[in-house]
Amino acid sequence: MMTLLFLLITLAIFALLIGRVQASYICFAISLALSCYWFSYHASAQLSIVL
Repeated sequence: MMTLLFLLITLAIFALLIGRVQASYICFAISLALSCYWFSYHASAQLSIVL
């Protein structure tokens, strides 16, 4: 999942460098939405700590 996020952000940067601003915004928005989902997935998982 993290690889996909880095790939989308890299695509957004390259799209911006070649002048495709709208494609860059779309890639960044998708990566931002997936990052929020991934954060909520990990933030809501229970920790199994045995002391």
